[in-house]
Amino acid sequence: VTQDAETLGALEMLAGEIGLVFASVERRPALDRVEIEELSTARQEEVLAAAQSLRNAADLLAGALDAYRRVLGLAADGQPVLPEVAALAALAEALEGGRERDLSIAFHADFARTADDLAALGAAIAAYRDAERQLAAGFLAAQVRSLDHDALDRQWREAGASFWPFSALGRRKVTRMLQSYAESGTTRPDDDLPQLRRMKEQLAKIDLTPLAERPSRGSKPIPLRSPTFSSTPGGCAARCCWAAAMPTSCKR
Repeated sequence: VTQDAETLGALEMLAGEIGLVFASVERRPALDRVEIEELSTARQEEVLAAAQSLRNAADLLAGALDAYRRVLGLAADGQPVLPEVAALAALAEALEGGRERDLSIAFHADFARTADDLAALGAAIAAYRDAERQLAAGFLAAQVRSLDHDALDRQWREAGASFWPFSALGRRKVTRMLQSYAESGTTRPDDDLPQLRRMKEQLAKIDLTPLAERPSRGSKPIPLRSPTFSSTPGGCAARCCWAAAMPTSCKR
């Protein structure tokens, strides 16, 4: 009985010591994520080393994130870190992809509302090119703008409604006038006049696009009204497409 009492006393003292140790350990809910049945000393050291490495990486990420925000002129807005990191990483990817392009248009205050303008500009350019491919002769955009299409079309129709030889003379006159505008090839008014009308209409839409007033470099607007209509409008569309790849949350 004496031995049993001594054993019971020792167990009570041990239980008290264990209770004190348990009470001194702060509860960490994150430890619930650790699924280790037997935590040996070696395994514990491994877990602690990995945790320290993760903490160091997190500190580096926080510092890099603050520096990135500062360069971009952004302030921490309280959103979850992972979505913000993903958005900023996508921004970095878009910037890297547009390294040789002027993407300053993306930071215009109204850029988020220019998706429809960009689609309309692309459609106008595509329609212009489609009509251009159907011409018998080649015309530069400046020539398309300068020709009086309505007058030529009216004269062509009047010639078609006239009796010979006035019809032949009238058609020859319109053909010569139209040929004077052509850059290359031989004109065929029956085929060219309808397409030239389409091209003139699309040029008017291109000239009126709000994108023409977006600053491209410094305070200069994007030069959409190129006399040759070669690469400039397409270049604008390309810059807008590259800029559109940037996360919307970063365009502020």
